[in-house]
Amino acid sequence: MCGIAGMAVRNGLTVTPADRADVDTMIATLTHRGPDGTRAVYDATCAVAFSRLAIVDPPGGQQPFSSADGMITVLVNGEIFNHEQLRAGVRPGYRWQGRSDTEAVLARYESTGISGLKALRGMYAAVVVDRREQAVYLLRDRLGIKPLFYSSRGGRLVFASEIKALLAAPGAGRAPGFDWVTALADPAINGHIAAPAGPPPSYFTDISQLPAAHVLRFDLATGALRLEEYWRLGEAAEAFRERHGTQQWSAREWTAAYRELLQEAVTDSLMSDVEIGCFLSGGVDSTVIAAIAARQDNAIHCFSVCSDSTLANGDAYFAQEAAASLGLPHHQVDFTGPGCEVTADSYLELLKLCETPLLSPEQFFKFQLHRYAKQTRPGLKVMLTGQGSDEFNGGYTTLFGTDWDANLDGLGYLAEGRAALDAGLPVTVWNEHFNRRLLTPAAHPRGAGVWETYVAGKSRDLQTYNCWHEDRTASGNGVENRVPFLDHRLVELCMAVPQPLRAELLWDKRILRQSAREWLPERFADRPKVPFFYGPKRHAAHQAMLDALRADHAALFEHAMSGPGAQEYLDTAAMRRTLSDFEADPRLGNFEFFARLVNMALLDKLAGSPGALRLRPGADGAPVALRRAEPVPSPGAGGSPVVESAVYTLAPDVMALTPLHTDDEWYVAVNGTVEYVLPLPDSDDWRRVVMALDGRRTLGEAVRAADVKLVGVEELLVESLEAGIVTRLEGSTG
Repeated sequence: MCGIAGMAVRNGLTVTPADRADVDTMIATLTHRGPDGTRAVYDATCAVAFSRLAIVDPPGGQQPFSSADGMITVLVNGEIFNHEQLRAGVRPGYRWQGRSDTEAVLARYESTGISGLKALRGMYAAVVVDRREQAVYLLRDRLGIKPLFYSSRGGRLVFASEIKALLAAPGAGRAPGFDWVTALADPAINGHIAAPAGPPPSYFTDISQLPAAHVLRFDLATGALRLEEYWRLGEAAEAFRERHGTQQWSAREWTAAYRELLQEAVTDSLMSDVEIGCFLSGGVDSTVIAAIAARQDNAIHCFSVCSDSTLANGDAYFAQEAAASLGLPHHQVDFTGPGCEVTADSYLELLKLCETPLLSPEQFFKFQLHRYAKQTRPGLKVMLTGQGSDEFNGGYTTLFGTDWDANLDGLGYLAEGRAALDAGLPVTVWNEHFNRRLLTPAAHPRGAGVWETYVAGKSRDLQTYNCWHEDRTASGNGVENRVPFLDHRLVELCMAVPQPLRAELLWDKRILRQSAREWLPERFADRPKVPFFYGPKRHAAHQAMLDALRADHAALFEHAMSGPGAQEYLDTAAMRRTLSDFEADPRLGNFEFFARLVNMALLDKLAGSPGALRLRPGADGAPVALRRAEPVPSPGAGGSPVVESAVYTLAPDVMALTPLHTDDEWYVAVNGTVEYVLPLPDSDDWRRVVMALDGRRTLGEAVRAADVKLVGVEELLVESLEAGIVTRLEGSTG
């Protein structure tokens, strides 16, 4: 995890001493990304600087790297996993300076030009300054794992690894503020039922995020910009089929190929001259990565979150059991006790680090887990994670239906919403006329193309959320995240699976689960997907954020509302009333969307002050009391209120009613008064489970009788237990 900052100017302009000072200021904002040293290269047309996190060839890998004649300079943030193969292809007699993977990029470019860099395999954001060709190139890996942002005006190109660097120097193309219009309209932020589309935004005006799999060329002679895509997922999938001759492959052969590539991807991610750790959630994604890595290094330390949510959903227990099964050292960090509060100061510092309106409890947990790992293992600089598996392996399919076809129907609604947005029409307008769904799934797009459209949207999500926050929460602690599931070869394979086999291989990540049995017992390979914190007890995590906003007479909230953007785009009086409403809402419904609006207002204020997004030297981001958790009991032994072998029933004063005059909703009455109205079919799984809770059958039996999955209704069951709607029979242990 390193930091890049730089400026290039067209012919007729010159990089001045003031410009160099701006670049120095920019790179100073990124020292958290590269605490092992900073170096810069300046000339009349370019100024580039690099802050390094030394992972490969620590003594000899200092960047930037320049050619022997000084005409070409290269900077790379990330890792090039096939750099040894690239070295083998360089002309004989090339004089190598060391073992750095970045030097292999320089040598490859000298031999082949920019087109040859398509052969890079890894995770990277890179800059190439070619003074012979009079060009500066910015390029990003195929999935956008490593960040790179830029701004261009008046014949100047300014670029950096994080937005805060572009905002830090007044003379370096600083943008005027937060891009409210883009952020408010983005389905990824506002929760609109539509597949996201278009290039990934930065959410700041006059600043662009370089899209994944793209090269930006800046012409030093004219100042012209040219953006080109060098890899497209659909074309790459077709090339995979042709390259491997998959026309007659069976599901077993697809799985075998996946298993082989997964092992290679994890092995590549172990490339390091420093200590590596692993985030272990207890799900199949992180567990299979830990299992493969353990076969090559059984001293890899694993780190897990122990919170109200992970206790309730079973992650804390399964992470503990997985580490024990693999024989790996395990650190389960306790986030449940006193001292784990989020303060207004830590909230703001983490927002400055992540610089996105999508800041949520997930980032607090992951930042603190990296912090704990770094404090307990000071030599650790690399962390393996399971990020990116769900997006391409079919991890979210069970959210959209009960089988593959139903999943496609659900994705059809997203595609319809996207089409409606593009046409400037309300989503599902026919349904909105009558406040109920009148159209059948046949009216929605599905089948060929729907899956591809959905995955394209998830690829964008990776760049605007998943990889973005994973990068920031790690880099804020001097750690580099590595994501084996985003090896582009694995992604190409998943997208190449033909339609007739998708139900068999991509429904509920079956291709991964079948492959994982090579390394894991079935109880880990087949464990159902559960949300990290968006499940039972998620309100506890949101409560911590709410407390930070309300602290000291809501000082942080009022600071946000006082900004010019909040005054223009938000009804601040209504925002204050909504903040007060949360005091009486223990479930904190829709709080995450409220927090996003507050985050926008805070980012707008920060963007308006030069250098305001710069992190405080030595700031640790949050005062979490870091400590290892006690051993976690198995679910049903005090680790979760939800026990499959226990017997539940409606509380004595509660009735579930389906009225005769409509089949579009059902009621829950308490003491004869209707307290809850739930729409159908959205809540139908829960309704069937409630009807099956007869006080005789166990929960597991009731769920099977209702023909649903427990994971799909577990959150509502926990909430119903806490609200006194459902009760567990005393002495019921199964």
